[in-house]
Amino acid sequence: MWQKIKLFIQGKSKADVIFLLLFFLFLFVPMSHIDMSKKSIFENRAFATWKPLFNNSYNINEHFGKDFDSWFGDRFCGRRTFIGIYNYIYMCVNGHVGKYILDKEQNSIYRSTEFAHKKIALIKENFASLYDLLSYCRDKKIKLYVLITPMRGDIYETKLAEKVVSLKKEKIWHNDFLNFIKDIEKEGKIKIIYPYEEFKDISLKRRLYHTNEHHWTDDGAYIAYLKLMQDIKSDFPKINTLQPDEFNYHARFEDSVFNEFFIYRDFCMQLALPQNLCQKIYSNKYRQYEHKNVGMLFEENIYKQFLNKTELNYPLGADYRVLLIGTSNIENFEKFIGYTFKNVKKIRLNGVKGIKEEDEFKIMKYYEKEILDYKPDIMILCISYTNLLSLNKIFDKD
Repeated sequence: MWQKIKLFIQGKSKADVIFLLLFFLFLFVPMSHIDMSKKSIFENRAFATWKPLFNNSYNINEHFGKDFDSWFGDRFCGRRTFIGIYNYIYMCVNGHVGKYILDKEQNSIYRSTEFAHKKIALIKENFASLYDLLSYCRDKKIKLYVLITPMRGDIYETKLAEKVVSLKKEKIWHNDFLNFIKDIEKEGKIKIIYPYEEFKDISLKRRLYHTNEHHWTDDGAYIAYLKLMQDIKSDFPKINTLQPDEFNYHARFEDSVFNEFFIYRDFCMQLALPQNLCQKIYSNKYRQYEHKNVGMLFEENIYKQFLNKTELNYPLGADYRVLLIGTSNIENFEKFIGYTFKNVKKIRLNGVKGIKEEDEFKIMKYYEKEILDYKPDIMILCISYTNLLSLNKIFDKD
């Protein structure tokens, strides 16, 4: 065999020989280590399964070539490195890759869905459930406040995003929503707090959202808190609003936000981007708030089937019972509500054990007993703009 190889090489130029060696080396490397994992935690999807040429009945798999290509394409050695290099080059040249958008000025990555909106007619239909919830709360002598988190893409619109995403239609639909909220405010029946203008005014001075995911930072939560408290104080004038000098502040880097549970939601990790670009994103800082009386707050967390709640007691707070219920943004919002009131019960709607994603907003099905037993004076429903199409399930008990 070696004699044949020697005869083949004779008469060939060094360049041809080097090229052939590199070519076969390049073919060998992907096969040198096959990843046998069933799922990619970074991409949050299952890998293609092995489908043999012959099945158990010895029938030929006519799609073997395509099936093998899918299986090998998910598992070859160096796959994530190749993907990362490709994504990095493509993103640097075009400003986006797939559903992800890079904002070089802000060192941020967005999903394209963060710029998407729904027709106002759909939103209006679902708002009917909020009026039903308002009637329910009035019957129980509960003051209802609905806090809606603006989408990050609406606050940090960039020239880059306008090139990548067609925002003309989206902006029209969002303006329709802004006008709808203004009409609700004039009507005066239900308290809807949508701090869009407040976020826009301060967005260049403070980092209101994390740089590679959609959740607000402590600064964003505090701005929303101030807007909410304006409405609450109109009904309860004696309640004090927490002031900036009541907190200690710490600089926190983005890389400390994520743990293993959230790693699959990390856009930088999903795209397998090179470390130098990820470090630029993670080097962004935001302010973390810590109340100066942190040792006086009693907190009890209860995690069980169909329930994820936290009970907060702060002896110096206003003497009212508050129910804070909503999606993931309530996690750092509690540090403001928790020091404003003496008794707060926080109930998380999403990511609860035993509850399917499509059932997360069935509030009366899963939490009516909690509401009736607690007898809150105030209910704060804190949701994101993207949750508006789930409101029609509030009273669904099926």
